[in-house]
Amino acid sequence: MSVLTDVQQMEEDLRHRSEKLNVEFKAWMDISKSNKDGQAKIARHIAAIANYGGGRLYFGVDDDGNPEPLSEAFGPEHYRSDATHNLLKTRLGPALQCEVHFTEFTNGVTYPVVHIPSHGATPIGAKDENSFMHVYVRSIGPEFGESLELSAMGHHSEAMHAVPRRRSSSDP
Repeated sequence: MSVLTDVQQMEEDLRHRSEKLNVEFKAWMDISKSNKDGQAKIARHIAAIANYGGGRLYFGVDDDGNPEPLSEAFGPEHYRSDATHNLLKTRLGPALQCEVHFTEFTNGVTYPVVHIPSHGATPIGAKDENSFMHVYVRSIGPEFGESLELSAMGHHSEAMHAVPRRRSSSDP
């Protein structure tokens, strides 16, 4: 199996014209520290993709998989690695290290693509707008067959009990 370049991977992900369990599309948006709602939204999606097994989040692509023109307000520099890592550090737990690639697509626009690894044995939680931690999972929605749903499993501490875990000597 050959390894795809970033442009080939983007072409493959956009070819389906819909999000998948391991691919999320987001319009250009404010992910700065001052936008708690925007940061919480992105954190939910990154956590859910990590909990699914890893994948990619594209900025500058609409929900139908159409690349958008370059945003004057939120260009690629808005998504630089240190800004994205700050979001991850303050909104996710346990810590998750993602890579941000900047892919110049065939339309000449450079798109930020967050490459999200699998979480490992412990589910990743994301803080909501009020700083409450939740565990999110991606699943295919029953109403539309192919639509994706993002489901919260409750507060992080509660969700940990709903996920299989090893018993410790302190468990009743």
